[in-house]
Amino acid sequence: MAQRPPKATSNEANPWTRPPILSIGDKTADDVYTAVGWALSGRESLEMNVVGLFDRLIGVDLDSHASHRAYGAVTIWNIRRDMLRAAADAYFLEFPNQPLAREIDETIKLIDNYASRRNDIAHGIVMAYDEVFGLPGPDGGFRGWVLFPALTSTKAMRLPFRDPKYAYTSGQIRAFGERFRAIVPTINKLIADIEKRETTNELTVNI
Repeated sequence: MAQRPPKATSNEANPWTRPPILSIGDKTADDVYTAVGWALSGRESLEMNVVGLFDRLIGVDLDSHASHRAYGAVTIWNIRRDMLRAAADAYFLEFPNQPLAREIDETIKLIDNYASRRNDIAHGIVMAYDEVFGLPGPDGGFRGWVLFPALTSTKAMRLPFRDPKYAYTSGQIRAFGERFRAIVPTINKLIADIEKRETTNELTVNI
């Protein structure tokens, strides 16, 4: 028996939580496919800037080939996150700065919170709404396309092959893509703050 989608809830507590499952999807599958590509490119844009922060924390120039190879050799975000935290711990042990350390830690946590949404999007499958829920539209018509978890993705299903924990429309997917991109200016500010400290120290030494 097909499962009914949960009722839409009020505003979610955090912007990285899964949005409510809506009662209708997109008119075309291409709308969802395009949104998936746009959102995942946004996450990769974020990662490209995060590696610059890693560069500065370990004391190498931005775009260091060796640093990027090391960071890029790890494809799992949880391990990259731990690398960033370890680099930050070592950096601030040598150059104490509690406000900056706290800001970097909070930014890493923010990126980490969105990692699961990136995985939802990357490992989802575009399907017709009715293929999973089997419910007719209000007028008995087709209810559109959404991004469901793959039916074998047991962590994203409340029951095997049924009751998905998410069903993203293109608008919901794009909203996550915008949030991925919105973190980039913060990363760039952190890099600039580190470089500013280093420049200030150099001036002090020269004087």
